[in-house]
Amino acid sequence: MPHHISLDGIDITVEGQVLEMRAQGVRNVENGLDGARLFALMENENIRAVMFDSRQADYQLTPLEAQERARLVARMSRGRIVAHIIRKDQEEQFEPLLLSHRDMGSDCRSFRSRSKGRAWIDSALAHQAEG
Repeated sequence: MPHHISLDGIDITVEGQVLEMRAQGVRNVENGLDGARLFALMENENIRAVMFDSRQADYQLTPLEAQERARLVARMSRGRIVAHIIRKDQEEQFEPLLLSHRDMGSDCRSFRSRSKGRAWIDSALAHQAEG
């Protein structure tokens, strides 16, 4: 049974081994991720895949802040299957994050829709279970 957590501008749902996180509104340093809390949740729930939906978010970060956030998110998701659901106009902004995920050993891709991202996650999890 899925369970749901809401933080400041972030909704998190855990269903099985997949954590889905949706961000909305202006996202900046002041309302950043509660990294320790999210990491503990992923470890306690045995999360194997993460789907970040950022289409309703407006990230207002300096290049240094964006780089630090990318490293934090990539560290928290290390070794997991990761899908980022983003708008076309967010592609350039999210490219460093996708690279950070890959550097940390995650299988990571971006999608335009939640359904396509979730289908890819489900397929990747099934492939892992077979192999």
